[in-house]
Amino acid sequence: MKNTAIILIFLLAGCTSKQHVANNQNSEMNSKLIEINITQGENLTFIIKNISEESVKIYQPERLKIEKFVDGSWVKLRILPCPCGAPCARPPEFIDIPSGQSHYYSWNKNESWCGDKNESGIPETKRMIVESGKYRIGILFSIENGKQELLYKEFKI
Repeated sequence: MKNTAIILIFLLAGCTSKQHVANNQNSEMNSKLIEINITQGENLTFIIKNISEESVKIYQPERLKIEKFVDGSWVKLRILPCPCGAPCARPPEFIDIPSGQSHYYSWNKNESWCGDKNESGIPETKRMIVESGKYRIGILFSIENGKQELLYKEFKI
């Protein structure tokens, strides 16, 4: 029984180390496939450029994945792709960006969420300007229908 427990602990520790190395290699490889540039003004514009030689698929292109660094960890911001209660069309699940082409996101530096319902039963869209600090955007993508990967780019407001 002791030998089985020792072998099990050894195997679990070995798997964790290998996974960590693979994640580091993927981060380095991701930066050679797409490039994220940010321009600041009244709104933030995120420019996602395909710098690979193949088409890149961006998943959930209408849903911004922005997080703020708070007390040592990343906290996801609430950003609605559509006003509360509005009959918005279903956003595309993905878009293809050909080699050398770019896709643009614009963000008004607001968090948004659904509040209480009004007398018509429609929830009110609440908005709040974000505070200054350290943020990051995450882009979920794949190359030629391959494995989905997530690339982050940090920025400050």
